[in-house]
Amino acid sequence: MKCPSCSGKLAQMSAGGVSVDVCSAGCGGMWFDRKEIEHFDEQHEFDLEKVLTKKGSTAANASKVRKCPRCTVEVMARMSFDNKNQVEIDQCWMCAGVWLDGGELSTIRSQFKTAADRQKAGDDYVNKAGEAFSAALQRERLSRKIEESHLEEKMNVFQRAILMLVRGLRNNPLE
Repeated sequence: MKCPSCSGKLAQMSAGGVSVDVCSAGCGGMWFDRKEIEHFDEQHEFDLEKVLTKKGSTAANASKVRKCPRCTVEVMARMSFDNKNQVEIDQCWMCAGVWLDGGELSTIRSQFKTAADRQKAGDDYVNKAGEAFSAALQRERLSRKIEESHLEEKMNVFQRAILMLVRGLRNNPLE
């Protein structure tokens, strides 16, 4: 397979019972097939970066459009790995594989001790986002209510003006 970042050749290595593709001669990035990253993303799990014999010497090109090394034609989507937004991963929507640039696995491993901690942080993030959305929605509703109240006041003033005009015409008809 070809490295999606520097176009070097990916070398297959077995680590922690999983076969992972590494750009050891190029940028030091790693390719994880679907769900393989889950074997390495926590501190207590096998530390893949420690067993790499040669660190990458080519800088990763983050601005390059990256194609999936497995599917070869599918452009990968760039997204944050989790709610801390410290690592941007590249993921293929077709095969669900994940590409990490050199050093990103260490950052991911340092963020949370366990999957439960990561899940809790994600849940907290979603809850806070939900609370912020609810507060914004309440402000919007209040704003609309105030706006409706002002419109109602204007309508009442307009109706009173029309009534006064009609009454005035009855008392003093135009000739």
